[in-house]
Amino acid sequence: MPVQDVYKFTEDGDNRRIIAGRIESGKITVGDKVVFSPSGKTSTVKTIESFNNEPSVTTSSAGWSVGFTTTEQIFIKRGEIAFLKNEQKPKVTSLLKTRLFWLGKQPFVKNKKYLFKLGTAKVEMKLETVERVLDASTLKTKQSNEVRRNDIAECILRLDKITAFDVAEEMPETGRFVIVDDYEISGGGVVVEALADEHSRIYESTVRRNEKWESIAITEEMRAERYNQRACMILITGSPDNTLRKILAKELTEKLFQKGKFVYFVGMANLLYGIGADIRGIGEDVRPEHIRRLAEIGNMMMHIGLILVVSAQDISDNDVRILKTSLNGRSDRLITVWAGNTITTDLDPDLKFSENEIHNADEDIIKYLKRNGFIFSFDFNYSLE
Repeated sequence: MPVQDVYKFTEDGDNRRIIAGRIESGKITVGDKVVFSPSGKTSTVKTIESFNNEPSVTTSSAGWSVGFTTTEQIFIKRGEIAFLKNEQKPKVTSLLKTRLFWLGKQPFVKNKKYLFKLGTAKVEMKLETVERVLDASTLKTKQSNEVRRNDIAECILRLDKITAFDVAEEMPETGRFVIVDDYEISGGGVVVEALADEHSRIYESTVRRNEKWESIAITEEMRAERYNQRACMILITGSPDNTLRKILAKELTEKLFQKGKFVYFVGMANLLYGIGADIRGIGEDVRPEHIRRLAEIGNMMMHIGLILVVSAQDISDNDVRILKTSLNGRSDRLITVWAGNTITTDLDPDLKFSENEIHNADEDIIKYLKRNGFIFSFDFNYSLE
């Protein structure tokens, strides 16, 4: 069941979190052990909810839209796939082989970001490889680095973050996707194969962490309400010869603290000579492990409700994907900021500030946090505009 949404009610002390979606195959029954992918979180079905005072039920099957609660208050979100424990798992990766049909006015090309939609999941993606193209008008195969209108192609797609899905031959309902270009559906297809990528090991360790994670009754929502903020990681980066990133990160941390926020600063030196001290060197061969450990710090800081500000040089798109893989269910709380005139990596940051804009950048980041719901609008420690 692709998760459509999670509803929470607070009236009259109602603390239910209702997980809603449409069951695509099988059935769900009160008492079932369910797993959510890609987060790997597990719980037990407590109740199956009914709408508008309809009689309660204890089971529901394929084709029905359903809402259910779980015995543990786990944090999941739209786009995950729920399935019964000990049954077939969805595939999880950020690299997949597909067969697609292109309808877009503009060709499907490399080095351009598109929106990939499968089930209830939406994630940015790029075309990695065009393996084969079939001209639909002539039915002849041709070699090409792009896919034009009305072409059928076998392509490898790289998603911006790990996503759960099925191979279409095994489960068509969760193996079909569409591609959106400039707000228009421009292509669609099926997943042929889930390919292992460099993030597979990181994902597996993240799932094991989530399975073994020990929680207490204090939830993230309770911390957010108490601290008047939603936890996030703000990753401020720039070129190695530019110290603006570190200056901005420290100024932002201090400004947030002055505004009454619960915030913490981490520089990469804190990581390299602390929990990363057992890793020899700082080269590209060990960089993914350093980034993974940074993500583990971020995961714990966000779990306790803090805003974490990080300064790190030369962050790339691959670094961000490693972070999102490790953060998993919290990947949408990663905010990237580039400090400096020129972006020297392939990163597409959420915010960018030139040298002339740095003096006001901390205030602009705080405004961004407010707009995106990380600092709540009823925060009396910060003047509303």
